[in-house]
Order: sequence, then structure tokens, then C-alpha cells
Amino acid sequence: MSWNVVTPPVGLPVLLAEAKEHLRQTLDVDDLDITVKLQAAVAWAQEFQGKLYLTTTIDEFFDCFPRGVLELSLEPVQEITSITYFDTAGDSQTWLSSLWQKDLDADPVRIMPEPGQTWPLTESRRMKAVTVRYVAGYGNLATVPPEIKSGFLMKLAELYVDRGDGEGAKQRQAAEYMLAMGKNVVVG
Repeated sequence: MSWNVVTPPVGLPVLLAEAKEHLRQTLDVDDLDITVKLQAAVAWAQEFQGKLYLTTTIDEFFDCFPRGVLELSLEPVQEITSITYFDTAGDSQTWLSSLWQKDLDADPVRIMPEPGQTWPLTESRRMKAVTVRYVAGYGNLATVPPEIKSGFLMKLAELYVDRGDGEGAKQRQAAEYMLAMGKNVVVG
């Protein structure tokens, strides 16, 4: 499975002013460097957690429907917009939402046919035969949990402080700890 961003988020899940305050920077001379490192810290944190922080529309692709439950890669999922697939004749079809059920509270989010329904048949040997379009992310910057903000701000501090001399190791460990709280992993 793979995925593409259809509609990217607007902005970052923390303001530049908040990032500068966290770094104890008052001058504007490093604003560009801080912004670039903040983007990298947020991207790292999202990859680490498998979560999107701001509202983003995603197309996730599967080569076929599973035998059991279809699980989405990213979370939190706000809504599933559509499920499309290529049928056995190679024609694009939309699977009616009345024929499938979803559990947006599960980790990962799960989709399966309604009772009495089966997965549609897809064109064999076609890569990306199934597309699930969904809206993921916590919403706007005010709805991102504070422990997540703390985690990627710590990663930002690591990137800002560690200019190749290894001084950022403690910040990295602290960032992983904060972000692991929402990931069900043990950081050692």
C-alpha cells in the first residue's frame, strides 16, 4: 500500500513565535532556519507516530481488497470520503458507503463490508486497484494535543542545537518519549 496527499494541510501545527519561544530565540535572523527545521521536525514526528497533525486529504492505495479487514495507514481519521476500485472488467467503480462499515476509533482505522456483503472483486494483476480517500489529522493547530506539540518542539530543539556535534541526543530521546505516548511503543 502507498498513499498520496490530495489536499495538504494549511501551515504548520505550531506558530513560528511558539517555536522561537521554545528555542529562547528573540531575534529574527534565524527565522528561515527555524522554519525549515520546524518543518523537518513535524515531518519526522508524523512519520514516527504514523499520524497527521493538521487536516489533510489522503488517497491510500491497495492492490486489492483484503480477505478480512482493510486497515488505513494514517490517523487520526476524521472521515472516509470514498472507496473506489477497478472492477474485473477494468472499469472504475465507487463502492457505495451503505455497503461497508468503518471504525474510526480503532488503531488503526478499519473498514470491512457490512454484514451480508462481500468485498467487490477487482481487476487481477492491477497495482493500486483500490483507492480509499479520507480526511486525516486532528484539525487545526489548536486541536493538536500538547504532548505532541512538545514532542516535535523537542525535535526542533535537537535539530537547532545539534549542528553535527552530537549535542542533541538528549532532546532526541525526550522527543521520542513525548511522541511515543500516542503511539503504543516503548522507547529505550
